[in-house]
Amino acid sequence: MARASTSRPQTFAWVDGPLGLDLDSIKLCASRQRPASGGAQQPKPWTTWRRAKISASPRRRRRFWRCGLSSMPSTSRCGALRASRNGPPFATGLPHYGHILAGTIKDIVTRYASQTGHHVSRRFGWDCHGLPVEQETEKLLGLKGRTDILSLGIGKFNEECRAIVMRFANEWEKTVTRLGRWIDFKNDYKTLDPSFMESVCQLYAKGLVYKGLKVMPVSTGCATTLANFEAGQNYKQVDDPAVMVSFPVVGDADGAALVAWTTTPWTLPSNLALCVNADFTYVR
Repeated sequence: MARASTSRPQTFAWVDGPLGLDLDSIKLCASRQRPASGGAQQPKPWTTWRRAKISASPRRRRRFWRCGLSSMPSTSRCGALRASRNGPPFATGLPHYGHILAGTIKDIVTRYASQTGHHVSRRFGWDCHGLPVEQETEKLLGLKGRTDILSLGIGKFNEECRAIVMRFANEWEKTVTRLGRWIDFKNDYKTLDPSFMESVCQLYAKGLVYKGLKVMPVSTGCATTLANFEAGQNYKQVDDPAVMVSFPVVGDADGAALVAWTTTPWTLPSNLALCVNADFTYVR
């Protein structure tokens, strides 16, 4: 049985308009019909059309990008430069809905800039921060801590980390491309590249990076401090006893008192004073 042919554009022509597609191609894409057996132009049943669409979607995606649409945003080089750097995800894991949502919003902004005549530079990036990669490598090699790493050798351990840091890069590219996002994977950046790390030195030279002191949670297993995000991952809502205590103001003729709220009433016996702000206005 011969398969019914479909009306669809085989190539895309570039024009000077904002969309980058010629009008005829857009019309053909929008009005595509499949002829029925009797010759009448009727669409196939929804279930059949849906099954055919899903099975053919990889082939259509390949044709879509091969036509040059993936490089279309960089063709307009006469307008003002608008650089976009993708907030780098970890390539040691697969994308989730948070990545997809943020990437879609960024694509809307940069795509609009391209369609309004700006030269938009889009580069995908990869976060190769050491701690998550080191943890994955330790699990892979069965290492239990610093002593095991030193026994293996830091150089060997670093090589193993570099080997897995881009483990899911291909899956990322497939997913992002399937979503239709315009992003440059061929000219991506990695935070482990010396050229990227040099940017921190440039920021330091400009006085934009400083060294300070801060109380940070420490992981004994990782032998390093934890970022705020990592420290907050195990945050849980709990019910604590809360009390309100009045502190009489010494020397006040009307017997005024300051009210304090605390979830640690067991510390009250050791309290020696109550802190107040001289710039605040307190209500009686």
